[in-house]
Amino acid sequence: MPNSVRYYDSTMSGAPQTTTSTGTFIPVLIACLQDGFGSVTVNSLVVASNVATATVSAGHQFAMVGSTGPVIRISGASPSGLNGDWRITVVDSTHFTFTTTGISDQTATGTISAKRAPAG
Repeated sequence: MPNSVRYYDSTMSGAPQTTTSTGTFIPVLIACLQDGFGSVTVNSLVVASNVATATVSAGHQFAMVGSTGPVIRISGASPSGLNGDWRITVVDSTHFTFTTTGISDQTATGTISAKRAPAG
């Protein structure tokens, strides 16, 4: 499974922070295990030759760790086959790409968002 390993740290955009106060680790667990975090609005999502390219005009903070991209969760896209967890393969400050299968070449529609995918 290509999306099985996920990495989180406190410097990631939108990552919940913890302190030494009782209970502050709970939001970290919820974000990393259940909800995900760092949601951005995707202005354009185009599939061509099994590669999806997303444009985020306002910029995003998804970054490669070495040669491995983060796993992101797409939602709100049509066709619905684009919704789900994907590993980013190429990234710059306003674009990211991921490999798809079984989705014809097209521009996705809908109110599309992307966030760092939860582990669970």
